[in-house]
Amino acid sequence: MKKMVCLFVFIFFSTMYVMGQVEVTEGTPFCYIYMEFQGSHDQIQQGLGQLYQEAAKQNLQSLFSHASFGIFFDSFLRGEEADTVWGLGLPAPEDIQVKPPFKKAKFQYDTVATMIYVGAYESIGLAFNTIVPYIEEHNLKIVGPPVEIWMDDPNQVEPQDCRTKVIIPVKAAQK
Repeated sequence: MKKMVCLFVFIFFSTMYVMGQVEVTEGTPFCYIYMEFQGSHDQIQQGLGQLYQEAAKQNLQSLFSHASFGIFFDSFLRGEEADTVWGLGLPAPEDIQVKPPFKKAKFQYDTVATMIYVGAYESIGLAFNTIVPYIEEHNLKIVGPPVEIWMDDPNQVEPQDCRTKVIIPVKAAQK
């Protein structure tokens, strides 16, 4: 009976997410606005509320049609000790004017490793179990902050069907 329960749990959880293929491609630069946060990634949902509230205050509702994203500035993937400084943002035109607490930036890297993860946003960490080994196996080095683009609204799409595009800037590692 115990084996049957374990098998059921394994099958159940293994169908909760789908990993896409990792691709290494030329980076596509994009401008964005973001708010910076510090602390646990458990605060992302609350931070998104603040992001949209502040965007509405600054009459930036036209950006709401774009997928929001997280950018992880001091990611452990880059050898940093902590993983606590992150931003939540929206793609924006280059000429956009914003006021604090928004900052404006450009994500611009020559080469990126990307993949699409399908599953609950809370389990996105599983995607890094695929993309990071791929980067290492292909003799690449992470050179910029990872980005998670949340492509679906979990209020309109079942959590297990939500898509996240993971983007990690890379370059050939020195031999």
